[in-house]
Amino acid sequence: MKGDLALHAYCLLLDLEALHWCLAILVASQLQKLDLALPLYAETLKLMKAKLGPEHPNNLINLNSLGKAYCDSNQGEKAAAKFKEFVAGQRERSKPVES
Repeated sequence: MKGDLALHAYCLLLDLEALHWCLAILVASQLQKLDLALPLYAETLKLMKAKLGPEHPNNLINLNSLGKAYCDSNQGEKAAAKFKEFVAGQRERSKPVES
């Protein structure tokens, strides 16, 4: 319970995109309502890509969260698509920077 209160307080300090993400986590983990969490994860990813750009590393975190939520809700094809996108992004980030 103490950790939940800290997360709630942290969420209040964040912007709209991060708030969507926090709500999705709370809904999925605390209430076990993936049908409600999935749209929040998807909207968060959309907002973050628009705000930060598609290549931002935080988008990978959101992709992974969305993929896990799809997996947990037995939507394997959607999960696989998000995990593939996540892996491609990770590979792109790990490439050596050319000078």
